[in-house]
Amino acid sequence: MLTLLAGFNALAADVPHDTAQAARLNNLGVALMNQQMQEKAVDKFAAAFKADPTLTTAEINQGLALLYLGRLPEAEKALEHAATLAPNDPRAWYNLGLVRRSQARPDEGIKDFSRVVEINPDDPDTHYFLGGFYLQLQAFDKAILEYQTVLKLNRLHPSAEFGMARALLRQGKTDEARLHLATFTHLTKDKVAAAMTNTYGEQGPYSLAKDVHLAEPRVGPMIPIAMVPMPVGAPQPAQATAPQAGTVEHKAGPGACLIDIDGDGHEALVALNGGGGNAVRVYRNKGADSFDLVPAEKTGLTMAGAGASCAVGDFDNDGLPDLAVATAGGVALFRNSGGGKFVDVTKTAAITNRNHPMGLTFVDFDHDGDLDLLVTGRPLEGDASSSPSVLWRNNGNSTFTEWTTPTGLGGTGSTFSAALSDLNNDRAVDLLRELGDRGDAFQAEGRVDFRRDRIVRLDETDHGHLGHFRENARV
Repeated sequence: MLTLLAGFNALAADVPHDTAQAARLNNLGVALMNQQMQEKAVDKFAAAFKADPTLTTAEINQGLALLYLGRLPEAEKALEHAATLAPNDPRAWYNLGLVRRSQARPDEGIKDFSRVVEINPDDPDTHYFLGGFYLQLQAFDKAILEYQTVLKLNRLHPSAEFGMARALLRQGKTDEARLHLATFTHLTKDKVAAAMTNTYGEQGPYSLAKDVHLAEPRVGPMIPIAMVPMPVGAPQPAQATAPQAGTVEHKAGPGACLIDIDGDGHEALVALNGGGGNAVRVYRNKGADSFDLVPAEKTGLTMAGAGASCAVGDFDNDGLPDLAVATAGGVALFRNSGGGKFVDVTKTAAITNRNHPMGLTFVDFDHDGDLDLLVTGRPLEGDASSSPSVLWRNNGNSTFTEWTTPTGLGGTGSTFSAALSDLNNDRAVDLLRELGDRGDAFQAEGRVDFRRDRIVRLDETDHGHLGHFRENARV
């Protein structure tokens, strides 16, 4: 083995390495894993390891992705190879142990997880899986010792409580088993902590695909910076269709966004016209700080009314950025057909007017690989079913379904805008909303719904409050 490994290392040393490209491919694979797109992730990790055969992180990630696809022999081969290249990387042995667990090979799994303990004795999940293997082999005393170690390291570990209850029950210690089972029920039912499952991301930190961070370039001293305004286009006069003075739309004013309309690598400016007439004005980026107004008939971006906001996103996954536009009268969705041309597909996409929109945000809230659309604003007058925020769920076939009620994101009052984040580092999309007259907050449960969490107020001089929506479950 040493001879073979030395031969591989010598061969790898002779192969030109594109470390930057390998890191980029690997990190794309990690992003795909976070979207539960393991098939595509496998290809990215394989390409990353091919670009740099010394990047063992990519091969471990590849083995991990193969594991969650159920391609166990391939996963085992990749992880065993990675373990020979990086014998002190606990992730290689940990995921090998998960492979043996799926293959019902407890003796080998114990060896793998024991190797992890040698490297890091303080990982509770490693001891949990060791306890499971010993329980499978009916070595109940050893299983109990491992579960006790888990609970010393992490007292809020529902799966270890359940495993302990099973081991004690097999030993005939019914009363002790009942106590641990009651703790398990409390932790899971009251949502104090989640039990481990076979889903990606729920088998411990070592079972997560890992990013590669290259050395950051040295930062030089601060340079003097001055911001100089650069007018783009002529101001537009107010018209009869402008928002009524005093309304929240009037206070907010029109928005703008950047989009590469024709694939030339330069982002054009979409500036919405709040004065009425055509709501959308596109200024092509000519480079060298120069923009030209593009006639609406050339782009197909025509929409009557006072522009409020816009958002850019590839809702149909064809590789071209699409555009959503909101006016005081509703939302329009424009599909990029290439060559700087756009087609209004609002009707065929089944998007209708459910509120007075003020903000638009593309977000894959359900992690199914396509972009959904969140519309913030205020309710329609006289419509009890209308809400300030409206969520349109992408069906994956260029149509949308209104999905506000199932997610609990409707609310009352007015909502100005939303921003995306991952506030609790659980890989699920969280939302921050700016609310017009109050603050509320939601935490998501299950796959698609959000429950109230907490309120964060802005400074008293601001006109709104900040609402926090956190997606609690992994999807």
